[in-house]
Amino acid sequence: MRKSHHHHNPAWLRLSLVLALIGAACGGASAGQHESPANERAAGRAHAEKPGELHTRSGDAEPDLLLDTELEPASTNSEPQGARSRATEPPPNLAIQPAALDDTQLPLTPDRASLSAIVEGAHPTAEACVLAGTRAKIRAHITIRSEGTVEAVVIEGKPIEGTPEAQCIVNALTALTFPRFRDPYYKYVHVFEF
Repeated sequence: MRKSHHHHNPAWLRLSLVLALIGAACGGASAGQHESPANERAAGRAHAEKPGELHTRSGDAEPDLLLDTELEPASTNSEPQGARSRATEPPPNLAIQPAALDDTQLPLTPDRASLSAIVEGAHPTAEACVLAGTRAKIRAHITIRSEGTVEAVVIEGKPIEGTPEAQCIVNALTALTFPRFRDPYYKYVHVFEF
């Protein structure tokens, strides 16, 4: 009977070990290939969910941003146009006007000092009517109505009397107004010196 020498051959042992290592390596690679599609699908779902989440958050933030943008002009223009116009209008005049005097409260005749001050105020206008260099002393007879207006004016005194200069003075004095009184008329005489 012939005995086998394979178990005692070192070359055969090394070949068997190499084949075993190759088989183990192939088995691990095969297992890795079977697991990689599952891992890829899981990773794909993870990547698919992340953009969705980012999109959802971005979509939620955009309406708030648009809302703030739309409301900002409204807040600056919330005041009505009429309110601004009323704010710039000056306040009404609240000064109390004196009550008009009743006819029974008026003096019977005007005060002569008041009449003199009013007529003397027209002296520059009357002097402007006289030719330059003319020296004269005239008397102005003024008839005043009860309501304070002038009824008539008569100028006496040379060399002005009866001249256009005299008529100019009459026109200036007729435009004057005086305080009211109860008598129908009052005659006042004023002296002018030029």
